[in-house]
Amino acid sequence: MSVLARHTNVTRPARKLAQLLTVSLVAAAGMVLPASTAHAATEYGYDISWPQCPNGQPMPPSNTSFVIIGLTRGLAFTENPCLKDHLDWALDNDIKTQAYTMATFPTTAQLNTYGGRGPWPTRDRADRLRNVGYAEGRAAVASLDRLDWDPGVVWIDVEPRATQEWPSSTEAEKLENRYVITGLMRALDEAGYGYGLYSYLNGWNEITDGWQLTGVPVWAASGTLDYPDEALDKCTSESFSGGPVYISQWTDGTYDYNLTCGRASFESFDSSQFVDFPPRTQFFDEIEWLVDNGISTGWVEPEGTRTYRAWEPIARDAMAAFFYRLAGSPAYEAPATSPFTDVTTSSKFFKEMAWMHDQGIATGYDDGTYRPLDPVNRDAMAAFMYRFKGSPAFTTPTTSPFTDITPSDQFFTEIAWLYSTGVSTGWSDRTYRPVTPVMRDAMAAFMYRLSEV
Repeated sequence: MSVLARHTNVTRPARKLAQLLTVSLVAAAGMVLPASTAHAATEYGYDISWPQCPNGQPMPPSNTSFVIIGLTRGLAFTENPCLKDHLDWALDNDIKTQAYTMATFPTTAQLNTYGGRGPWPTRDRADRLRNVGYAEGRAAVASLDRLDWDPGVVWIDVEPRATQEWPSSTEAEKLENRYVITGLMRALDEAGYGYGLYSYLNGWNEITDGWQLTGVPVWAASGTLDYPDEALDKCTSESFSGGPVYISQWTDGTYDYNLTCGRASFESFDSSQFVDFPPRTQFFDEIEWLVDNGISTGWVEPEGTRTYRAWEPIARDAMAAFFYRLAGSPAYEAPATSPFTDVTTSSKFFKEMAWMHDQGIATGYDDGTYRPLDPVNRDAMAAFMYRFKGSPAFTTPTTSPFTDITPSDQFFTEIAWLYSTGVSTGWSDRTYRPVTPVMRDAMAAFMYRLSEV
């Protein structure tokens, strides 16, 4: 089990900060891939639930590498009657475990019972459905708590059910199905469990209309194999939801077999607060830190999920908001007149941009503009950070630390200072690339490191 992954009874901010203390700052933001790209050895295991007991299907061999144990009996809110027996069997045989739970569209009674409680308001049907999904997740967590079991990861099983069917005749109904799944994901995340999705293409499309969740890990089902390598090929094929495939499953009618995919060994992972940014990815921890500290909120999507859009350039207006929040959102009364000709007092992030101007962090361009929607380039980012820290005393070196920057270049002092602090070390080829836009994932890393200076 990953030493970074499990965090029972630890709040998300404390957990992420503890993780960040272990993150190497050698790689400059957005420039160097993680040091290890070697694939983990493929592991083989099984998944088990109520069909093994009391329905009489055989248990897997006791020397299997891992098992994924079902918490539910075919539907949400129904516990696997042999859950404790299955867990005891895995523990007795020293077998690694994860869990899965069913997502189910609620009955009218369940909607009435659970729709009015939960983290969403109850003003409309969409929020009530999210609350029911949340309750399904909390029921799964209650099963884990009762057994004092921390499996690290709880997979969400989304597939058509003969009983209690998912409504799927219209796009509106499929959108409602997404609300339920959104609530379940949130419940597991808030309880501190990594989560992923189990399904198959036709079933996922039927229920969710092909919902793309590129940051959520996938456990991909193949059914019976059409050819020997079909399960292995699932690892490198595009998944039903666009997320990275961590585990592939197939069946022979008696056992459900599983294998791990590529670098995704059978270990725990922390799910991102954003459904478009997968775990085990560069700058994952720094992005989570950014959110935990209120510096970025991302976007709220129609289903109620949040996205971060990690690989988009950060715009100059959003950069101002990041700096203002990093400073602790200080008390500040925005002026009645904008200091920039292309920004009005009603512009998004006007207060933050005006604060940047008043603090001398951003002076704008010679023509009086701020150009709020332009991407922030890496040279300007260095200048912003240097000024944010109060333009500290710094002896400018006579030799550049980067091969594509000279002492006569604009912002050379600021870039050299950024290098001296360890906030940025550049790319592995010793370039800095000053006019390259800063991506939002790299911005999180820069902000985190700047907070430590």
